Amino acid sequence: MWKDILGELTAIRADMVAGPAMSTPRLDEVHSNQEESARNLLHYLALRRHDLRPLQLRLAAMGLSSLGRAESHVLATIDAVLGVLHILAHRAWHSPSQEAAVVDIPGGQRLLAEHTDALLGPAPADGASGSWSQCRARLLMITFLFTTCSRRAWTACVSIAHMTTPRPGCA
Repeated sequence: MWKDILGELTAIRADMVAGPAMSTPRLDEVHSNQEESARNLLHYLALRRHDLRPLQLRLAAMGLSSLGRAESHVLATIDAVLGVLHILAHRAWHSPSQEAAVVDIPGGQRLLAEHTDALLGPAPADGASGSWSQCRARLLMITFLFTTCSRRAWTACVSIAHMTTPRPGCA
């Protein structure tokens, strides 16, 4: 079973690495402060083009990462799982990445915190009065279509879900 998973995940990883290489003109337009995150986003989008559900179930059944919560460091997560699978297969593993800027797991967490602060402002220090520090941990964005959302439904959606950010869906 793990040999099949190894082959499937290796193919997915190859697709993920090819994405940013094909998007070099777009990456050249990204501000240098956002370059690592932009490349990571391209890796993430390439990963999500695949239906991962069957793979995720098989990985979880083996006690490995199901690839959830990998958004901020997607290639590093894939590489970590591939490393374990190579050990199980008694094969040597050297990450084939030719990229200089692979976001590792601690780096991904750091970038996520930095970008969150830049977008939402810094979190108040512990013990600060007000509900921002509590609210910030529970920000919720809901995507909806204006054409299908009556005022009454909108009000219910906001109050029940405690939505903090509406995101209109567009076709």
